[in-house]
Amino acid sequence: MVRSLLAVSSLFLLLLSSGCMNLEAASPTKTEKTIMLSNNHMQKADAFHEQPLSLAEIQYGKNSVYFNGSRSKKWVALTFDDGPDDIYTPAILRILNKYHVHATFFLIGQKAAQYPNIVKQIVADGNIIADHSWDHPLLPKLSNQKVLSEIDRCRQQLKQITGKDVAIMRPPYGAIKGKKQVILRDGFQIVDWDVDTLDWKPGRTPEQILNSIKKELKHGSIILDHSGGGNRSATVKMLPALIQYLNSKGYQMVTVDQMLHIPAYKLNETN
Repeated sequence: MVRSLLAVSSLFLLLLSSGCMNLEAASPTKTEKTIMLSNNHMQKADAFHEQPLSLAEIQYGKNSVYFNGSRSKKWVALTFDDGPDDIYTPAILRILNKYHVHATFFLIGQKAAQYPNIVKQIVADGNIIADHSWDHPLLPKLSNQKVLSEIDRCRQQLKQITGKDVAIMRPPYGAIKGKKQVILRDGFQIVDWDVDTLDWKPGRTPEQILNSIKKELKHGSIILDHSGGGNRSATVKMLPALIQYLNSKGYQMVTVDQMLHIPAYKLNETN
């Protein structure tokens, strides 16, 4: 009996050491994300997202796609998508100025052309501007040539307005599968997020937005909010409370280029 038990134990150890057995729990499936398309229906976006990067890839930028900064520092980056507009973006800028906070604005080229003075104000206030495409399409659905047209047209518009040649972009909906290398070869760093406030959802209250941030917040988080693209009054009302909360918890608020140690603009900017 003892010899039988020893034989079974030996076989078990042999299988374990050879890698034939895996006692680790299976990795959880990715959280499905949804995107709101311009025709107001919901489409699954999970298939359009790249796999999250390893810590080494994030630290050294091997793939130039970022979801967060270093977890070793108590800092966060506030980011605002889909602007500018002439209502909510100026209101957000006033709040940021009041609290002496800088943020990163991922701007749509078409809207920048419509509100150039607000784009200039974003920069004048010390914030960072970045590329969010010309008119917010789902990039994986486009040809490579069309993808380049979308991001380069936005880039040229922002440069025409501010003289700054942006080097950071965020794909609409965070959807990038199959287009990452096209964008990287065009000279951009790609920055997504790890805290989605869902502030774009109709009927979402300031309290719900703030609570979602508190729940997901980590050191090095990149927080996704919106400064345009719809009614953003709840985001505006929530923002002072968010800044006060982050201050009370000792978080430093920085722009994404500061957090990720990447250039916000290319060296050939004119001013």
